[in-house]
Parts: sequence; C-alpha cells; structure tokens
Amino acid sequence: QSLDLGGFMTITDAGLAYLAGMNRMQALSLDFCWTISDRGLAHLKRMHQMKSLSLHGCSAITDAGLAHLADMRQMQSLNLYSSKNITDDGMIHIARMKALQALTLSSFGNMTEIGLARLKDLTQMQCLRLSNLKRIDEAGLVHLQGMTQLRTLDISQWDQLTDTGLAHLEPIKTLQELDLHSSPQITDKGLQHLEGLTQMVSLNLHGCPNIGDCGTGHLQGMQQLRALDLGQCAQVTDAGLANLRNMRQMERLCLSGCDRLTDAGLENLDRMHSLKSLSLSGCHQISAARIAQLRARGVHVST
Repeated sequence: QSLDLGGFMTITDAGLAYLAGMNRMQALSLDFCWTISDRGLAHLKRMHQMKSLSLHGCSAITDAGLAHLADMRQMQSLNLYSSKNITDDGMIHIARMKALQALTLSSFGNMTEIGLARLKDLTQMQCLRLSNLKRIDEAGLVHLQGMTQLRTLDISQWDQLTDTGLAHLEPIKTLQELDLHSSPQITDKGLQHLEGLTQMVSLNLHGCPNIGDCGTGHLQGMQQLRALDLGQCAQVTDAGLANLRNMRQMERLCLSGCDRLTDAGLENLDRMHSLKSLSLSGCHQISAARIAQLRARGVHVST
C-alpha cells in the first residue's frame, strides 16, 4: 500500500510500468526521479485508492501528466514542488481531487492567479504551499478564502506580495502557520491585517526588511505563538521586543540580523518561560553576559 522510491534517479517511465497493477497503492513517493514524464504517470492512473503522492523535483511533468491523476478522488496529499512545466491548465485536473488536504505547488514557473482560482473549491485544504511563484498576482489570494479548514499557508518569496495582498488573508481565521519570509514589500501596515489570526502558532517574517516595531505591535494578540522568525528585520528595536513580552508560549524566536537590539530589549524575553531556542547572530550590541544568563535558563542561544 505504500512505496518510497524517492531519490532513485535512474527510474524511468518504463520502470513505472511495473507498478501499473498495484491498484491498492495508497502512498507513493517519486521525489527527485528526474526522468519521469507524463508517459510514466499514465501507468499510475488506475490507482484510485491513492491518498498521498509526492513528485517533488519531477520537473518533466506537464499538465498532460496531471490528467492521468485526476481520477484519484481519494487523494489527500499531493506534492508537485518545482514542476516548472505545469501551468494554470493543470489546476483543472487537481481541482477534481476534492479530498485534498495538503498541496505543494512551490517553485512553479508558469502558474498565475488564474490557476489559484481553479483551486478555490478544494474546501478540505489544510496545508497549502505556494512559495516562490514568480508570475502570480497577489489578488489571487482572495480565492483561498473559501478554504475554511486551512491551517498552514506558505506564500514566501513572492517579490510582488504587498500589504494589500495580506488583506485577503484576514478572513482565514483558522490559520495556524504562515510563512512570509523574503517578502520585501510587506510593511508594518500589512501586519495589521493579521491581527485577528489569533490561532497562529508559527509566523515566519525572515527577510522582510520593512517590518519594525509597529509591526510587532500587530502581533500582540497572537498569544498562542510558539515560533516567530524576525531574522533580518533590522528595523526592530528594543521597543519592538516589548510588544512580544507577554507571549508565554514562545519556544523558538529568531532575531538574527536585528542589530539595533540591546541587553535592555532582551529583558522582555524573561516572561517567555517556554523559550527553548533563540537566534541572535548579527546582534552585535548584545553582551556576552546577557547571553550567558539566557543559556543558564536552558535556552539554546545561537550567535
């Protein structure tokens, strides 16, 4: 029922023919099987009980290949990372998989907001990874609002993502994990749209250089946060850390590259009794004595 062939780069379309009769297959990984193409996926089309399929790095697959998978109506998890030849038309086939709960479409070269619109009726979706989509317009995020069970969303490395785009996330109150790293146009104003996402447990803002103290103020209602990455948010100062001082569930905090922080600012971490990991690399104003105090608490501090 389960088979992991990931990393076997010599597997070809002809090799997949040997799987054609395994109609009870429920989970299959073909990660980094570079030579697999649409012709190979044709051998899988009778696997109607398939629940999990990973094709990470299988960049030869096109929209025509996805057509062979469209009748896998029990599919719950599909990974198409770096399938650069798949376009908006391919989303028509994915949209037929109504049971999908987890979908990875990161590093797609040809997907636009039209493709996102075709996925809007996948209402069972819980985890959606859309990082590094270069052609997509942020207006397409409006199509995610019907995914009322969405817990995890990765829209990192969208150079075109702005504060306006974040407004489309405001109604998705179920979000618990949000990855926005390397989004250079997001500002403090944009984080205001996230204030109502109080179920958030993990937020990644690494490499968002326009986030500062006002931005951390908009996070104060996220009392369930366990992981926060503010790495390279160099505008954050001691005042910004003060906004986080009541986040007592915090376990992992990244402040690398926040070189305006001082020992006084780190006093705001004293209430974070659950803190296990703290990154302070590039924070040159933090003293060795203060780092020693944190380590004495059992916090793993990287510098």
